Formats: sequence, structure tokens, C-alpha cells
Amino acid sequence: MYKNQLKLKGFYKTPSLVDEKSCVLLFNQMTKHLKKPKSLIKGINFKYKKKFNHKYPSVRQNKFFLNQADYQKGLKFFSKHTNSVQIKDPLLKFNELNKYIFSQKIYSVLRNYFKDENFYFLYAAIRIHFKNNLPQMDYNFFHLDKTYNSSNKEKNIIKFWIPFSLEKGKKIDCSEFNIISVNKKKISKDLIIKTDYSIKKKLPLSLKKKINTPDIKTGDCLFFDPVNFFHNANKPNNLRVVFYGVAGRKENYIAKKSKFIKISKKEIKKFNGKIQKYTSLISKV
Repeated sequence: MYKNQLKLKGFYKTPSLVDEKSCVLLFNQMTKHLKKPKSLIKGINFKYKKKFNHKYPSVRQNKFFLNQADYQKGLKFFSKHTNSVQIKDPLLKFNELNKYIFSQKIYSVLRNYFKDENFYFLYAAIRIHFKNNLPQMDYNFFHLDKTYNSSNKEKNIIKFWIPFSLEKGKKIDCSEFNIISVNKKKISKDLIIKTDYSIKKKLPLSLKKKINTPDIKTGDCLFFDPVNFFHNANKPNNLRVVFYGVAGRKENYIAKKSKFIKISKKEIKKFNGKIQKYTSLISKV
């Protein structure tokens, strides 16, 4: 079922992957790092907004990021100057997280999608998004993820994300992700160009009708195909805390970044042989 849904609609949900007790633990651990400047990276500084087009990912360059001096001014300051920040080395900092993202439940969904076991864990990130009045970023517009591979097999990746957002210590509705459930192969080249980095009101009616907003709550896991299906995320209504993972072939261009993702050797020893192979491209420290 999930294999077909991922292929046909571009997404699939595993409900309640992370139990509420672990969600509370991880949310508290993750948000504590907002007070630790050395843990924070990749917050795009909107004081440079006149120098870049915030619709496009080319702004993701170090010269546009907040620096340590900005983070040291505190959450109240930097949450008004960037839409989100990333926590450095999440697989090292949050051991409780690893048992979920490297679980058999996630592996099985990926195994059924890729139809074999020659896929790998390529990337991990925890991003904390802020409710503010800043302009939308690239991921708030409907877009396709870019790939630099030549073959379709190498291009294919699956992203999965798990929200840990809480309100008053309780799970909440996290249905802030949208996907147009039409494979790009069924969309004309001209329409693909017009749709890339567009807002909903500028989409043709034929695509608007195909927008799905999966019902997602804290602790659920959403898998989606970012290369073949247009997708976006709304700006958050509250503090959004999300884990992002990427899986694909080792030939995929993202695999070049995998060595920068770190996990402890002690954690790796807990995994079975299949998961150890799956995680073989990331660095063990």
C-alpha cells in the first residue's frame, strides 16, 4: 500500500512512529539548544534580503547566514532575523532519536519503495522554525528538489520528516506540509517551469485540485518524493521542531555530503546488519 501511495501520490504517512513520552523528551532536549549558540547553524539572515532572492536555494551560502555573535544575542533576537535554524550534529546529540529514524518501520517503507536494499541514509537535520513576520523562504513555495544525476535511478530520493512540536507539553496538529499529487512526468515542461517556486494562487486549477495536505501530528513520520512531486511547507503557526532525513542511492549527489553527518560508533553497534549497511556512508566518531 505505502509503496503504491509513494509512487502514485508522492507521500506516505506512518502514524505515531514516536511515542508521546519520547516526543516530550526530544522536544525539550532540542529546544534547549536554542540557548547554546555553538549548536546553531544555517540560519539565513534576512538583513541581507536585498542581496538575494529568498525564493531560491542559492541563498544558502555562508555569507548570508547568521553568525555566532547573532546567536549569542539570544532567541528573542535571532528568531526575528531568520525563519529557522539548524542544530549541529543531531545524531550525536540525541541518542533517543536514533532508535526511531533507524527503526525497522522506516527501513521497511524505504525497502518497499526502492525495491531492493541498495539504498543508503544520506542526510540528517533538525531544523527549528519560528513564527515571525519575515518573508517566505524557498521551501514555502511549491518546488521540486534539484538533482545533478543523469539517470532516474540515481536521482530518486525519499525524504522523511518527523515533527516534534508540542504545545503545553502535548502533541499538536502539524499539518503544514503540502504536495501536488501529480508526478512531474505527467506535467508539461512549460508548466513545470511556471510552477517551480510558485504560490498556490498562481497554480492552474488542474494542479490546485491535486494538492494534498497530509494529516500529520507530533511523532508521525511523513515520507515524500521531493524530486518528482511539487511540494512546500507553510510558515509555522507555532514553534516548529522537525527532523529531516534523506535516503537514496549512494550515487546520488547528496551522498557527497553524507560524510559530514556524524554518529557515534557506540550507536552503530546497536544496529542490525541491514541498518549498519544503510548507514555506512555517514561518519562514525
